[in-house]
Amino acid sequence: MKNSEHKKKVYLAGPDVFEKDAIERGKKYVKAAKDRNLIGLFPLDNKVCSSHKQPDYEIFRLNKELLDAADYVVANLNDFRGHEPDSGTVWEVAYAFAKGKIVIGYINDNASMVERIKRKEGVHLEGNIYMDKEGRHIENFGNPLNLMLQHSIHHIVHGTIEDALSEVKKMVAEEKKKQTPKKTM
Repeated sequence: MKNSEHKKKVYLAGPDVFEKDAIERGKKYVKAAKDRNLIGLFPLDNKVCSSHKQPDYEIFRLNKELLDAADYVVANLNDFRGHEPDSGTVWEVAYAFAKGKIVIGYINDNASMVERIKRKEGVHLEGNIYMDKEGRHIENFGNPLNLMLQHSIHHIVHGTIEDALSEVKKMVAEEKKKQTPKKTM
């Protein structure tokens, strides 16, 4: 068998696709996966014809196919346009979780949601409930993410995509150890 047939595929989820340098980031992330003996699947690897009658649906369909092909998902869960991760990334995490895939998230600020919102806009207490400036309750379980998202992720790495890919590499190595039959004498 070829070496590439043993490599695990990792879907690289995140709002990085909206950045000006998205193509370069994708190449960098795929290389970081390759450096760890993984195959990186970046959403912009898909080619969608601009004349397609429903390009948005085609993007959805092709990205879902990449997710289906992946063994793992690495998700950028940093705040995007507010206090929460990108909604598309959250959907991808939930879809992967429902499909039984292992999801590794990464975040550069792992302070609790209360602490992060407090730094950005301030919070106040009503009894023992933290409230944001709009008067909405803030979950206070000590997690950096909403509880439903937090518990859909196998491991959250405080760091970069490279750190998260290194975590996947460790998990793959552990998986291989478990599958290797022990020699008996």
